[in-house]
Amino acid sequence: MPILPSVPCDSHPMVTHAKSEIFKTRHPIHPIHPVHLSLVQSSPLLHALLVTSEPKGFKSIAKNPAWLAAMDDEMKALQTNHTWDLVPRPSNTNIVGSKWVFWTKFHSDGSIDRFKAHLVAKGYTQLPCLDYTDTFSPVVKASIVRVVLSLTVSHKWSLRQLDVKNAFLNGILHETVYMDRTNHSLFVFNRQDDLIYLLLYIDDIILTGHNSVLINRFITQLHAEFAIKDLGPINCFLGLKASYIPDGIFLSQVKYATDILARAQLLDSKLVPTPMIVSQRLSSKGAPFEDPALYRSFVGVLQYLTITRPDLAHSVNSVSQFLHAPTDVHFQAVKRIIHYVKGTLHFGLKFTSSSSMSLVAYSDVDWAGCPDTRRSTSGYSIYLNNNLISWSAKK
Repeated sequence: MPILPSVPCDSHPMVTHAKSEIFKTRHPIHPIHPVHLSLVQSSPLLHALLVTSEPKGFKSIAKNPAWLAAMDDEMKALQTNHTWDLVPRPSNTNIVGSKWVFWTKFHSDGSIDRFKAHLVAKGYTQLPCLDYTDTFSPVVKASIVRVVLSLTVSHKWSLRQLDVKNAFLNGILHETVYMDRTNHSLFVFNRQDDLIYLLLYIDDIILTGHNSVLINRFITQLHAEFAIKDLGPINCFLGLKASYIPDGIFLSQVKYATDILARAQLLDSKLVPTPMIVSQRLSSKGAPFEDPALYRSFVGVLQYLTITRPDLAHSVNSVSQFLHAPTDVHFQAVKRIIHYVKGTLHFGLKFTSSSSMSLVAYSDVDWAGCPDTRRSTSGYSIYLNNNLISWSAKK
């Protein structure tokens, strides 16, 4: 099969994980610490954490029927979407490798939903401008999710959640790519009196609007184009637990926070009243911490927890300033944050209804507070209809 001619790379603005509020750890933190059997049996979340480990390759799941069924579903989806054609291996052509990736999807209470398997290309073996040019996936920001939830609660709209099955298989490649066989985020529909908000995070969708009939009609149209799974009213989105309360919605990350405690071996840790010592000012001086990768892993998972935990914003930002050269003091500060999380597992964001629309912002600054650079730390919080939708605390 001939290769399409090379296409010059277009320049485009850099989009980083931090700008999109995506924080994922690349390194494991620690093996899970043993806990009392009675505690495990009474908690589906802890049970799932202890009994599930995601396999690293095909050999580790060869005799597991659940994972084999997940692989079978993936292969059927690839064939249904006509993802590839088997051809003889061409010479003088870059061949992209492939591998199986496995993970477990959980319910909002931490119990296992289903096992998932994807056959993916090894993107790091692709050649720019030959195997790909620009790549993009719509990723909604956490602040946009909070804005729409605030509007939904205030107007008492219905809220639906959808999942696109095998979303990436619906894309059209404009390049000819040879793969080796294996061993925008917010859309608004506004027409006259009809209004729909659609939040998209790759293949996860949140729908809301004032007209339930119109939303159902829109979902029907999506079903006609894609394999869509209707998850009903929003329950768990990107690891955020959405609980319906009498006057609105409560967002929390109890499962995620418990996972952090388990991996850090701090399930039985003592409680502290604040995430940081009030008078403490971290500096770059001190004995170097022996495992910087471990330090960065802790900070990374804590950053994602701040999506629903503004009370952690300042402390997590403080320890994030020393990722390149952490000291023992910095690591103790990180552990204190996790101790604080232990006693505040059920903290989160509450979105309540309001009769009037209002947008209010507050800001403050710690003048020249850094002992190393004398730079200031600024902070702000923004409320829509008395609901906190955006905040920041950084130097």
